[in-house]
Amino acid sequence: MGDPLVTVGAALLGLAMLGAVAILFAWLLRRSEIPGGALAAGLTGGLIAGALLGPGVLGRAAPELHESMFLGGVAERAELERAELEIEGAAAALESTGVSEAALREHLEAGENELAALRDDLTWARDDRRGIFNAAALLAFSIILITAPWRSAGRPRADDEPAQGPILSGLCSLLVAGVPAALLSVWTLGLDRPQALAFGAAIGIGAMCPGLRARVVGSPGRRRGVDRSAITAFVGGALVISALTLSNILTAMFALPLLALLIAMRAPASRTVKRVLKGMSSSVMAPVLTALACIHFDPVAGASTWPFWIAILIAVVFSSDGRWLGGWLGWWSGGTELARGEAWRRSAASLNAGVGAVQIGAALALAGAGLLNDRLLMAVAVGAITVELTAGVRIHFARMFDRGEPFAPPSPPDA
Repeated sequence: MGDPLVTVGAALLGLAMLGAVAILFAWLLRRSEIPGGALAAGLTGGLIAGALLGPGVLGRAAPELHESMFLGGVAERAELERAELEIEGAAAALESTGVSEAALREHLEAGENELAALRDDLTWARDDRRGIFNAAALLAFSIILITAPWRSAGRPRADDEPAQGPILSGLCSLLVAGVPAALLSVWTLGLDRPQALAFGAAIGIGAMCPGLRARVVGSPGRRRGVDRSAITAFVGGALVISALTLSNILTAMFALPLLALLIAMRAPASRTVKRVLKGMSSSVMAPVLTALACIHFDPVAGASTWPFWIAILIAVVFSSDGRWLGGWLGWWSGGTELARGEAWRRSAASLNAGVGAVQIGAALALAGAGLLNDRLLMAVAVGAITVELTAGVRIHFARMFDRGEPFAPPSPPDA
């Protein structure tokens, strides 16, 4: 068994390395004015960092470094390989002495029992490393959720708007996007029922947190209490999942700073604290969260398999257009007496509310509970990034629908 201090130190060093690379790429993309703003840059930077430091690139270029920092179980793997060689050598020596088949079989069975115990040790060591990463991801996820209401501070309140508007919009988006995504994943990917439901929930869950950046397309018809309720539910769910899947120590590591942040959210926090946390939300926490979601998947191997591309296609279509259509249905048919164009605007406002990180964080929590594998987690992350990168497209179409203008494709460039 490896030294616990060395194991934790290697995990923290891996987290620091992953976070630094993710933040660097997010900063570069933000400087290049990537579509979608700071959050899109943060999520995309995290995806790039996770792909580069994951098994697809670093795992092939420097497998020992990748195993030490991100996989764990270096000492356990070495012990397993040593035991395998010893058992094979002993079996060959016994066979050369002409022992009976029964004696040889007994020796091999005893060796296999020893190897099974060592394999369990290796699995536990790697699960512990992933548990540390999950704890860090859930902490980043919680900071993003808790600072979300602060991003809308100072904007006009919507107390005159019907409260059922945002709620119905979020529910319809969740159903229109999540249910078809779950059904298609069963049909095309052969997922079992829990996996399919988790996949659909991760795709549609961002719609339940509307109005965080919704002013970009006009009146969002949001209520701050609705956002706070949704955020509190997300944080509570993350705590429950972490308590069920992580060790007590890791849960305490996650829960203590989260408790402080919850108190800060309810109490009047200083402007400096709010400014720092709001800046960290998109420039630090979002790239780290996405990098942790992508660090265990090998995109090089996944790109050669059709289930990977089907999962990405489902996640991209239903995360963006599926949720937009569902939100429109909720606004238009929810008793709010809105014109179709205004319903499109408000649905786009909710979808463009910067909830891509919410989608990735929810998927990570579900993956920590064993309901999503690394391939599905990567697909959900790509879908969330697509939502953020295409925010301007929805703004354009929503305004066009609201004015009733016919769509005119852009003219080709002059030869």
